[in-house]
Amino acid sequence: MTVATTELMLNGDVRVLLTHMAGLGTGLILEETLGAGCVRLAWTGGTDPQLCLTVAGANLEQVGVLVHEHARRHVQDPGGWLRAKDPVIGSLFSTRTKTPSSEEAWKDVLNRRNGIAAELRGLDSGLAVGLGERAWWYQEGSTVRPDQGASAWEMRTRNRGMEFMADTLVPVGEAVAQREAAEVLSGLLGETVRDEVGKDQEDSRTGTGLGPLGPVDSVRAWAALWGISAIPVWHRAGRRSVSSASAPRTSRRLARLVMPVAHRGVTLSRLRAALRSASAMIADSAELIHEDSEVRRQAEMASAAAVAELQARGFGSVMSFPVQISGSTSAPERRALLGRVLS
Repeated sequence: MTVATTELMLNGDVRVLLTHMAGLGTGLILEETLGAGCVRLAWTGGTDPQLCLTVAGANLEQVGVLVHEHARRHVQDPGGWLRAKDPVIGSLFSTRTKTPSSEEAWKDVLNRRNGIAAELRGLDSGLAVGLGERAWWYQEGSTVRPDQGASAWEMRTRNRGMEFMADTLVPVGEAVAQREAAEVLSGLLGETVRDEVGKDQEDSRTGTGLGPLGPVDSVRAWAALWGISAIPVWHRAGRRSVSSASAPRTSRRLARLVMPVAHRGVTLSRLRAALRSASAMIADSAELIHEDSEVRRQAEMASAAAVAELQARGFGSVMSFPVQISGSTSAPERRALLGRVLS
């Protein structure tokens, strides 16, 4: 029996990381219900490329229903893992929050978090891993730095003590859940833009640092934030954690986030594998090396080889997104700037 397919065109700028993440997150949400391999993702050609998702097993109306139900299921459960909290430090699954005040408080928070995490499955488990966890193992001098276990892709500002789960993910999900399914689809496709959380203000941060300041439709934001579930954080004993598809900030350049770009339809499993690969980690690494000409030449060769490896996997190009840090040292704001194509 032939399964009907539907094409979703997600209007958005290829140079904006949030567009890529919204497509990835949407695909993951759909696959969790429709089954692995039912979604293929590709960018169209031309001077104004657009992101296209080909979905097997659902029409446009059903896509809106599935994304709507995903939001409702997660935010309308008062005992759900997104709302799990400690009364002092905040959300158990937000990495960048207040620090537990004692060893006993650390143990309690970790035990509670681990107990809930052990029960998570599928996309929920992926997001918990993708966000990272408080780095109880990492110190600078005598000071524990739990934020060093956070994902480089989670860029919620920490001004006024705000954090990812309670102040971004849950409010955005609530806005999506309160819509009709048809309105969800309209926002997802970019036909309408309603930023309930950011009140449609020019300085809205609903999209976190995944895109520029300004209104972002709540559905696009919800999907983009769930895209983080495809990009795990690797924890290292006694050291800072490392996020997949990223290169750290140095004294000489901004941090980078790397995104493979498919010019022909690829499965989400292939995109996930590319994001988690060593090639994605070193595709934009040449500038990390000092100016010794031979060392730099070798680094450039390694970067070029990494890009070529990703292209051989079916990704016509690879984009790098510099991450700008501004604001105070206590609550810095991280934001992905417009991406460039690596060669």
